[in-house]
Amino acid sequence: MPEKYKGTKFGTVFLKKEIPQDAGIKKLKFWGSKLSLLGLTPEYDFGAAGNLSFRTAGGYIITAAGSNLGSLNDEDFVEVRSCSLDNSKVTVIGRREPSSETMLHCAVYGKRPEIRVIFHVHDEYAVGRCEELGLKCTAKEYPYGSRELAAEVLKIIGSHDYIVMKNHGIISLGATTDEAGERIIGVNGRIKG
Repeated sequence: MPEKYKGTKFGTVFLKKEIPQDAGIKKLKFWGSKLSLLGLTPEYDFGAAGNLSFRTAGGYIITAAGSNLGSLNDEDFVEVRSCSLDNSKVTVIGRREPSSETMLHCAVYGKRPEIRVIFHVHDEYAVGRCEELGLKCTAKEYPYGSRELAAEVLKIIGSHDYIVMKNHGIISLGATTDEAGERIIGVNGRIKG
């Protein structure tokens, strides 16, 4: 059973408490709303599940911890300028803590330099039928936001652009936001039939 959400599991150093500015944020807002309407970012007491990110010249922009992907505003974005998996620390520009899955995004961007976008949503159909459908799945379940979860994903990522994290959710990788988002919609549509 997935761990109950308790916040981020890393230290955050704020370089500036400013809202990051990037034209790509508009596309994350669009995709957050679209994926939410499909029921892939369930709402909880703390906000909603899931997170979205894209690379920038200086790092990557990611949704803030507890953001509701269905109604993102400018303050819901944080630019991660550096991250350390070893020290569980991130350096950011933004007004809020970055997503609790920031370490996962950090690990994937480090392993796959060609990837520009990562979307993480909670597709219960893909998670529940992963092996039956032949999707690439992690072998073990690990707590959200943990270095162990990031390491487990890195074990199997290879050149795969759609990964199911056991009893948790999925990540979709792409060169563009549209590629990552359309992949999620395509897999979800095939599963639902």
